[in-house]
Amino acid sequence: HVGFRGVGYFPALHLRHFAVATLMLILFFGPVGRAMSDAVQRISKPIAFIASISFALYALHYPILVRWNVAQSVLGGALAVVLLVGLAIFVERFAMRHIPDAPRSC
Repeated sequence: HVGFRGVGYFPALHLRHFAVATLMLILFFGPVGRAMSDAVQRISKPIAFIASISFALYALHYPILVRWNVAQSVLGGALAVVLLVGLAIFVERFAMRHIPDAPRSC
């Protein structure tokens, strides 16, 4: 096959990457980048809170959100999410202090 095969092949592939990188630099170092930075600053504390309880959310989501029959309705689902977050906070903040670390085999 001879001729232009598309932007996913040599030499257009290199030009495509250069064009996208240039466009990203122009956008992210301009007003779009400032707006994105402001948005990230606003949501960083809620994201950090979710990260601090993320393992408990992972460990508890299945029995509460999936297996619990109450969570199948809209109101029950909202109750289940509130219960999940409350239990995750409790487990991460209080219960984990009282569980000893697993012994290490060295």
